[in-house]
Amino acid sequence: FGYKEQKEFKELETLLPELENKKIEIENLMNSGTLSDDELIKKSEEYSKLLEEIDEKEMRWLELSELKEE
Repeated sequence: FGYKEQKEFKELETLLPELENKKIEIENLMNSGTLSDDELIKKSEEYSKLLEEIDEKEMRWLELSELKEE
């Protein structure tokens, strides 16, 4: 677990909560009933991409946390 991995791990620990907050924000917007059809489609696409990014970052965080414990 070198410097590069340690730095990436810390960045992910900061980034993941931000991404989760953005996810909640988009969910609230989509559930608000105030978006037009076009806006709803756009937010839905953004939400899908965000979920993929969160999954990817969480997997990397798990990999790094396992390396850190070794």
